Amino acid sequence: MINLVIGFALSNIVSILAYKKESLNLSGAISAIILGTLLFVFGGAFLWMIMIGFFISSSVISKLGKRQKEFTKDINEKGSRRDVTQVLANGGLGLAVAFCYYLTDAEEFLLAYVVLFASVNADTWSSELGVLSKKKPVSILTFRVVDKGTSGGISKLGTIAAILGSSFIALIFFVGYLLTYGYNNMLMLMTMLCLLGGFLGSIIDSVMGGTVQGKFCCQVCNCITEKKIHHNKPTIHKKGWKVLNNEGVNFFSAAISSLIMVLIFQLF
Repeated sequence: MINLVIGFALSNIVSILAYKKESLNLSGAISAIILGTLLFVFGGAFLWMIMIGFFISSSVISKLGKRQKEFTKDINEKGSRRDVTQVLANGGLGLAVAFCYYLTDAEEFLLAYVVLFASVNADTWSSELGVLSKKKPVSILTFRVVDKGTSGGISKLGTIAAILGSSFIALIFFVGYLLTYGYNNMLMLMTMLCLLGGFLGSIIDSVMGGTVQGKFCCQVCNCITEKKIHHNKPTIHKKGWKVLNNEGVNFFSAAISSLIMVLIFQLF
């Protein structure tokens, strides 16, 4: 019961502040309160802090260079304010994994949980900082120059940001694990797999973004966009899967990376 009260109170504070700072819209704030509360109930302060580390850092990063990112509004389906679908795409699977860890106490679920958030954090840092690079990105598939903000594009700055984003979550995990459980032989392995898994997740995200994510063409300006409505007119499907948007790519790339890291962990 105490975890429910603390989790609800802390999640309310963070979500209300995020709403006021325009990092969340109303549906995003409500869903974040529910998600954060349940994570605290099933994972305690340790797992909750990993999620909050992702949320706060990615929210701060998304505010950097706001003017330079104005052009991405024509490309990206959604803006910087997260809604319920974005909150669930980034944290819903994490909640399910945290519940499994709560029931079993198996370290595989703990690793899967932290890699999930390392992946989405690495991807967010990469996307938000990579677009600020002075040089245009290249396609992860063909290495040809593409426009900034294009899904599947990578840059040196974005790659470094992905590594730093993954490292940030790995650091929170390392410190949190030490404070919660103390040191053991598996801690360094799990921390390294977290760092590696987060970066791998961002790479998988870029590959999926450049191959299977839905891309559409505006009938008015002929730009390639993720939006199904542009200039108040329906866009024409160009490539990828119509139903797979950025949230779906985030979800599947993080899940795939987590599964790979768990399989590697089981080898030890």
